[in-house]
Amino acid sequence: MAKQGYLNLKNAQYSMPADAAAYQSPPFYYRNTRSISVAFETDTEAALQALPAPLAIAEPATAVLSFYEYPWTTFGPYNEAILSILVEHKGRPMSYIMHIAVTTEPPMLAGREIWGFPKKLAQIEFK
Repeated sequence: MAKQGYLNLKNAQYSMPADAAAYQSPPFYYRNTRSISVAFETDTEAALQALPAPLAIAEPATAVLSFYEYPWTTFGPYNEAILSILVEHKGRPMSYIMHIAVTTEPPMLAGREIWGFPKKLAQIEFK
């Protein structure tokens, strides 16, 4: 039996550090989300240089900039901006996420650690 006060598998939390989790365990909930996305044609050569080898540019080269406002989530309220490029993989249309900016640490860490998203902290305001 583990001594009280010692870290063990029974009292370790879902995320790191194990004794002071940065975010809670799933499920994750969102309410009253607002978003807007803008798609625009971009430079084909610049987009190609940013993509990993198995992906191809969907013609015409198109980028999408999306903004999200999350007033209530299990991570707490935060805002997010996502830049992606429309691509194809083995003929299948997809979206390749280039950058994600978020305003608070818990969704940034969860995005990186759980889903492998390229998230960074930033100041994002809606006016």
